[in-house]
Amino acid sequence: MAEDKPTSSEESSQEENIESYKVEKKSKKGCLLGCIGSTAFFAIVSALIVPKFSNVKPEAEIAGVLNTMVNIVKTCAIRDSEGLSTKFSDIQYLIDEYNRFTKAYKIEPYEGGDSCFDLIGSVKGDKFSFDTLEKMTWFTINYDPETGVLTRKCKDSSKLGCRKGNTW
Repeated sequence: MAEDKPTSSEESSQEENIESYKVEKKSKKGCLLGCIGSTAFFAIVSALIVPKFSNVKPEAEIAGVLNTMVNIVKTCAIRDSEGLSTKFSDIQYLIDEYNRFTKAYKIEPYEGGDSCFDLIGSVKGDKFSFDTLEKMTWFTINYDPETGVLTRKCKDSSKLGCRKGNTW
């Protein structure tokens, strides 16, 4: 019997199949490396970015309490100019409104007084983890309607929301 020798068209077809197989194998390897590489890239980027957002919630809580305390003092000043009472109990609706949204701080009269011109926002320990609470401090605001002097203080300038000189 005579051996069948492949014709030149069959040879070129086999060569194309071999080349096609090599290209397909390379592309699969490239896809695999690309998937692993992009996953590793996103893991590294997220490890660098995520810690920057770890203080977002506590900082928002602090901004909320500071803003509320300023608004209470402003409301108190308006009440004073209109000849109304400036007792802390008379602005309780503002405290209730604040407490609807947050439980991280408690706003009350400073040093047992009853004036809405002299407030303290103290940290309540039931909202955050111990590590987060370690980054937070209390804040006070005092307004003297006689002199117009406003004083804002905080306990520890190394804590969130507190600046050098223990002011905010």
